[in-house]
Amino acid sequence: MIKKLIKNVISHSFGRVAILCLLACCFVFSSSFRGGVGGGLALAGDDDARWRRAKSEYAFEEALRMDALDSAEATVALLRHALALDSTNTAAAYYLGLAGMAQQGRDMEHYQEALAMMKRHFDAHPGDYYEAMIYGDACAAIGQPRQALAAAQAIAAVEPNKFEVLARLARAYSINRMPERALAVYDSIEAMHGTSQAVTDRKIECRLQMGDSAGAVAEQRTLLATAPQSVEYTLAMANVMFQLDRRDSALVYLDRAEAIAPSDGNVFATRALFYNAVGDSVNYLKETYRALTSDNLDLDDKQRLLVNAARRLYVPGDTSARAATLFETLIARHPHEPVFHRNYADYLVACERYTQAAEELSYALDMDPTDVELWHRLMIVQLIDHDYEKTIATAAKAIEYNDSDPEVHSYVGQAYYQMQRYDEAVAAYDRALALSDSTDVEELSNLTGVRGDALFQAGDTVAAFQAYEQSLALNPDNAGILNNYAYFLALSNRDLDRALQMARRAVDLTPGSATYLDTLAWVYHMLGDRDNALLYIRQAIDAEPDPQGELLDHLHAIESSQ
Repeated sequence: MIKKLIKNVISHSFGRVAILCLLACCFVFSSSFRGGVGGGLALAGDDDARWRRAKSEYAFEEALRMDALDSAEATVALLRHALALDSTNTAAAYYLGLAGMAQQGRDMEHYQEALAMMKRHFDAHPGDYYEAMIYGDACAAIGQPRQALAAAQAIAAVEPNKFEVLARLARAYSINRMPERALAVYDSIEAMHGTSQAVTDRKIECRLQMGDSAGAVAEQRTLLATAPQSVEYTLAMANVMFQLDRRDSALVYLDRAEAIAPSDGNVFATRALFYNAVGDSVNYLKETYRALTSDNLDLDDKQRLLVNAARRLYVPGDTSARAATLFETLIARHPHEPVFHRNYADYLVACERYTQAAEELSYALDMDPTDVELWHRLMIVQLIDHDYEKTIATAAKAIEYNDSDPEVHSYVGQAYYQMQRYDEAVAAYDRALALSDSTDVEELSNLTGVRGDALFQAGDTVAAFQAYEQSLALNPDNAGILNNYAYFLALSNRDLDRALQMARRAVDLTPGSATYLDTLAWVYHMLGDRDNALLYIRQAIDAEPDPQGELLDHLHAIESSQ
């Protein structure tokens, strides 16, 4: 868990070297706190305090053991116990704070409280190198630049010559809008560790932050002078010129880079980005094609370039094959890379070419049949394409590789539902529920609710309404289930006051939904409230780009009512 926590917290860190350094702290975690656990706890004669301290240290050691076994819940529980036994155990406080920082989707107050727990250890032991480093990254991640700087300064006092330490210090000065000090630290890095494009990039940022455009150019020229035939440095010079809106100069350096390395894919990719930025679509496509067909451009770079090109070229309703040609060209050169087939499938789905998208996903699965997400994508495409038999067949193949995936069974349930084979849909949803995470109340609510839909269509209204009640007990604000329950109550002419309450809530939760507005209108219609029924059915019609079918039938029925 500690490794995962650290990785999450440093997601906005200062580069690959720094991240690797931080991850290394996982392996010294148990030893780095030997001097920090419960320091200054008790008076010499206070036996009870010494006993609690010993128990706290034992709980902390057990937390380390549980962490080594990847038992996240046990690790956190033991850390909490250690802190409860000894409130001055700053090591336990630190890692509880780190656990809080790693949680996703929480409000800023939560992260500030977690950071305050980490700060307790930093204040008590600022010389603990790795802990101060992670604490500083956490400060930067949630917008606490002054605290990040304090941590960086403390680390630099312990390790004044390490590259990653100085890089953090310089970055901390930069985010505190102190570019002159940051620049001085980068100069020290170069003096101790030599020049590099990465450091020069940071120095250029500082120069631009200072408003010193001439200095920014001088920094890159100085580096380029050390290796005039370096493609990397020459392309970086082109980028500097482009940042300063010197397009002609940028193009000169791009041409120079190509003269140095006429077949370098990085040159073509950089040229493509340049032409895209200046709005030259013809040359953009030309250079993109050259980059994709080059031999030395990394596959990740090719993927990013291709996806960006597809987004730029995609126009709804456009039947031209420009983007498709790029995908097919790249796949022809790298036919055994599943990611390119997956990306092409995504593009084809956007173009509503579902059959071809399914083919590309099938090719990818032939190469990697254990990829659960690919199976999900294929079944979703088949459902969108109304190919329900193939959805069920695909699910059978997916189950051969993973028979405990509830999502596969939920797609089978959707397929049977659309085929009006409702009993089989219920059975599929039952299997999905049996395999689902018992703590995921949102997913359990959704599955229980759609099971209710199938039961209603199968004619078992009692069981259907019981399923809806169970679904809403798990998640009272499940808008889809509120809507469906309300609509089926209205169709059954039962408990219309409850139906109205639920339909209103669904519309409040998802304003502008044509489906939910239609349900609300129909409930009012069943209640005999023609004015409100007309009001909401017209809103539903306005919210639907292409109103047809049941929506128009409801409009006609309401308008015809007295």
